Amino acid sequence: MEVEKKTYNCTDFGFVHVRRIEMVMQKLENSTYVDGKVTQSWLRDFLDYVRRNKDYGDVQLKVDTEEDFARTLKDVYLADPWSENNLDVAFSKDGKRVTAARFLIQVGLLSY
Repeated sequence: MEVEKKTYNCTDFGFVHVRRIEMVMQKLENSTYVDGKVTQSWLRDFLDYVRRNKDYGDVQLKVDTEEDFARTLKDVYLADPWSENNLDVAFSKDGKRVTAARFLIQVGLLSY
């Protein structure tokens, strides 16, 4: 089954680190050694969640600043303590910054 590859324009959010992460992910996915169909990215999922909900008047998902981004991610998107993505993101003590992130990038079959 072929999985559709999506391209995300993270420049909408204006954060240098978000753009850098996406650039690295895309470079790795385009490598002959990586199976881009099974890449997992909480960041892409979160940005997609924000985009899908931006037109609803009753949902306020602020991501205009680094602090807004971190708070919306932590307090809304990752609010469920059982969410598997909670293990992929670490925040500063005050919750105003993302300090670490984990992404799943799987290598394809390598032959020797």
